[in-house]
Amino acid sequence: MKLLFVFFVDMLINLNNTTMKIKLHTIAKTTVLLIFIFSISFSYAQNELSREEISINKSKERLEVKRKKLVDLKRQIDNADSLFNAGEKLSDDSKINKKQAKEEIKVIEKKYKTDSKPFNKTMNGKDRKAATEARAGLRAVTSIYKADLKTAQNKLKDADKGLRTSDSMILKADRKLDMLSGKLKLAEKDYQKAEEDYQEKTGSE
Repeated sequence: MKLLFVFFVDMLINLNNTTMKIKLHTIAKTTVLLIFIFSISFSYAQNELSREEISINKSKERLEVKRKKLVDLKRQIDNADSLFNAGEKLSDDSKINKKQAKEEIKVIEKKYKTDSKPFNKTMNGKDRKAATEARAGLRAVTSIYKADLKTAQNKLKDADKGLRTSDSMILKADRKLDMLSGKLKLAEKDYQKAEEDYQEKTGSE
């Protein structure tokens, strides 16, 4: 009877140990499974975050490219404006110089006509000595006249050259401004789209 009781107790102990082992094994398996699920979820969340960051970075890069293009176009427009303004100034200055040169030529020719008249009259006279002196005087007056006339004519040529150059500058600036204005409109639209895309991705305004 005593032996039977000991056997029965031993069976209960073994049965309890087995049940405990099963429970512990079940708990361990459940824990591992939960850790595995958590790891996958965390990894997926990290991947999702990485994709979002990559998308934001790409959007930011596009925005910066569009901004630089816009800045470059505005710089080119400023240069074209400067060229146009310089052409207009050169045109105005050249017109003034041309008018002054023409007036100077008229004054020089009138003065020469006045200064040479007495010498021409004396040269045609009967007094040979006076005629000889008149020729020398006329040569001196003529020499001054030619030098002054050449200076005024060169001024006139420079003014004409300035007008041609200014016309070329203004025409070039006009064409460039027409081309750049079209590009600027497209660049502004592209920049606005890129900005809106970036703001949408970042949630900023």
